[in-house]
Amino acid sequence: MTTSAELLKQFQKDHGKHFATTGGQDEELVDCERMPTGIFPVDLAMGGGFPKSKCSEVFGPESSNKTNLVLQTIRQAQIMEPKKKNVFVDVEHALDKKWARDGMGVNLDNLILIQPSTAEQAVDAVSNFIYAEDVNIVAMDSIAMMMKKREMEEDAEAGSYGGAALLVGKMYRKVTGALAEMELAGKMGATFIAINQIRSKMSATKGSDEVTPGGFPPRFCSAMRVRVYGKNEMDTAIDKAMPSWKEVNIIIKKWKCPILAVNAVYKMQMIKGLGRSPGYINDWNTISAYMKELDYLSKGEKGGWIMNGMEFKLLEECKEALYSDPAMLQDIKTTIIKELKDLREQGDDFEATGEIPTEA
Repeated sequence: MTTSAELLKQFQKDHGKHFATTGGQDEELVDCERMPTGIFPVDLAMGGGFPKSKCSEVFGPESSNKTNLVLQTIRQAQIMEPKKKNVFVDVEHALDKKWARDGMGVNLDNLILIQPSTAEQAVDAVSNFIYAEDVNIVAMDSIAMMMKKREMEEDAEAGSYGGAALLVGKMYRKVTGALAEMELAGKMGATFIAINQIRSKMSATKGSDEVTPGGFPPRFCSAMRVRVYGKNEMDTAIDKAMPSWKEVNIIIKKWKCPILAVNAVYKMQMIKGLGRSPGYINDWNTISAYMKELDYLSKGEKGGWIMNGMEFKLLEECKEALYSDPAMLQDIKTTIIKELKDLREQGDDFEATGEIPTEA
């Protein structure tokens, strides 16, 4: 005869302490390491970024900035850990390399681009690169375009209802199993970010008719699901066809790790000719507002401004100094988010928002 305590101790010894615990040990959401997007309003809402070594889903309508959000995250990962690789599984065969490099700042030499012909090839690529210890992010664009080999070879009139969803479920089971296996081994697996589209239910009469392809596995297995809305802002004096800015609204629909807000709003520059290069995001107003609130940025006794112990005559000089040093910028962002999380845990009443304030 044996007891539950003896079994628990034996399982922890054989498979690690995380394999089996008592439920009362983790009453709150357990935090994890994060992969910042580099867009402060988004990172602020997410509580630091996408959860590392877990699955996340980014979905929304066409041209809503889904791919750009993922490319920005890859760019940030390249800045933070330049020795690691990132994988982009381009199922749609639609990645604009020039835009990724010049607009989003992605280092293409450090990006592994995979363009599979079938869903089976995509699943094999994702499930294998997840195990690679030198890979930071594995991104897929998109779940909705995954097509089984059998479906490609069939006649156009042949039906194949639910075939892709079965393969998507298999992919998520393999990915979550691989990440769990690496966690038990004390290793950090790659972060999997899947881009998805939205469809409309033909038979819906009540409630939302919105649905995402791939069935339920992406919803159930994702540690974070992010809904993206995009709105173009035109400036016909500069370009009559292309939008000058894209206003992006992000809503976090599901989270299995602590967040600070469910909403984030930012604007991204889309064309040249506005004083900045395409892909520029002005998140200074949001950062400076929280820096002032947490006393990282304050007015000096004799005038000017003090930021992290450094003195500046003008507020604009603080901004230039901060943005010219990516390491210091990310450190400030991470510190602000950590302090806000601590305040939330302590029960302090504060309002965390990913929206950009109207005034700095």
